[in-house]
Amino acid sequence: MAWLSDGHCNSKLSSVQRLAFLGITGAMRTTPSIDVEALICIPPLELVVQSEDISAAHRHWSLGCWSNLQPNRGHNSILMRLHQSYPIFNMGADVITPAYNFEPQYSVTMLTRKDWTKATGAPPAVNGLVWITLGPR
Repeated sequence: MAWLSDGHCNSKLSSVQRLAFLGITGAMRTTPSIDVEALICIPPLELVVQSEDISAAHRHWSLGCWSNLQPNRGHNSILMRLHQSYPIFNMGADVITPAYNFEPQYSVTMLTRKDWTKATGAPPAVNGLVWITLGPR
C-alpha cells in the first residue's frame, strides 16, 4: 500500500539523511540508499514517516480527538486507509486521558520554639507526621 503516494516524504530531508549515512559508513556515493540503510539497520525514511502518521492518527481517534467531517480528504484519508487495511484498528484502545491535580495533598505548619512551650509545656496536638530539625542554637 502506498501511504505516501501524494508526496508527504520530503526529498530534501531524504538527501540530507543519505549524505549522513554515506558519511557514517564511508560507502561510495553510487551506493544505493536502501543498501546503506540496511547496512546500518535504519528503516527507510518513508516507512518511519508512515508509521508515525499511522500511530498519531490511531491515537487521536482512540482518544476521541478526531473529527471525521470529510472522511476522504486530508489527514482523514490516513485514518480511513488504516481502518480499511487493518480491521483491528477499528477497535478502540484502552487509554485514559491524563488528568493533572496540582493541589498539594499535605500542609506544612512551621512552629516556633514559643509555640512548643506555650502554657502547658507540651507539644501542640498535630495530626500526621511531626518532623523536628535541630538548627543552630
